[in-house]
Amino acid sequence: MTSQSTSFALLPASAFVAALLMMPPAFAAKFVTFDPPNSNDTYASAINRKGAVVGFFDVLDGDRHAFLRTPDGNLTSFDPPGCDYTTVAAVNRKGDIAGDSEDSNEPSMYHGFLRTADGGMIVFGPVGSIATSVYALNSHDTTVGIWEDNQTYLHGFVRASSGKIVNIDVSHASDTMPAVINDSGVIAGTYFAHNQVHAFLRTRDGAISNIDPPGATYVE
Repeated sequence: MTSQSTSFALLPASAFVAALLMMPPAFAAKFVTFDPPNSNDTYASAINRKGAVVGFFDVLDGDRHAFLRTPDGNLTSFDPPGCDYTTVAAVNRKGDIAGDSEDSNEPSMYHGFLRTADGGMIVFGPVGSIATSVYALNSHDTTVGIWEDNQTYLHGFVRASSGKIVNIDVSHASDTMPAVINDSGVIAGTYFAHNQVHAFLRTRDGAISNIDPPGATYVE
């Protein structure tokens, strides 16, 4: 063999272990644990490229609050005004955070929210919604999620940074549930129709197509 490099696959087991032990510390995993003050249970739900971690935590009185942990370890808890049960879904590269929260004056009424990196808060919900849940956020502050009407059917929505909300309903579906959005504005999710769950893709211009794998009877 003329090459000066040796594949790990060609090393004996003992030599492979020795090579791992000699790897620089940069390859070693480092775990950091944290909990917001007075938390009972803590759930981290998303992290951005800068290392900011967002999530939510429960306290013994039954409330749930959101948190932001910056890369330097600073923890901030927050709730939208008038809300006391907050869940976080996503954080983008700018540090803007999206999620949903229960209205403290109207139990079971949930609103979506967008918290900007400077701490500003926008609370929103599609017209007719009795419960709004946010699932995803892209780098342009476009959010997607679902909302429930008074007949308990689920509809999808996409909210632009301008505040404009467009409903997403797959034709012939009883429930439509967008789950993710990329920076190009393409959305993917699932819908329920004819007693089966299917997957869909929605392009930025609003065109919706089914993306079930061939032969699939249930897609999630």
